[in-house]
Amino acid sequence: MTIAFLLLSVVAFIFKFFPPRKINFLYGYRTSRSMKNTENWNLANKYSSNLMLTSMLFLLFVSYFFDLINFDAENWLKGLLILSFAITIYLTENKIKQNEV
Repeated sequence: MTIAFLLLSVVAFIFKFFPPRKINFLYGYRTSRSMKNTENWNLANKYSSNLMLTSMLFLLFVSYFFDLINFDAENWLKGLLILSFAITIYLTENKIKQNEV
């Protein structure tokens, strides 16, 4: 799982420093609310990439720690990964909703 979190951290890093410039159907934070207009799109991609990078680095650290102590926590880490994605979506959607006029 450590390798997976490392790769997800790299993806989050790429999204943070090279966000999608235009609304597209290929990559980025793509929900109906975020794709409604350019302002929502930019806000959602910036906000979600920060959340994702933070959570992936945290999960990478936790995974590495479990590897060091030889604790098999794969199912826990999968659950934390799903939870982190759910929290990222929830918080990003709320942020967009707060900034809509």
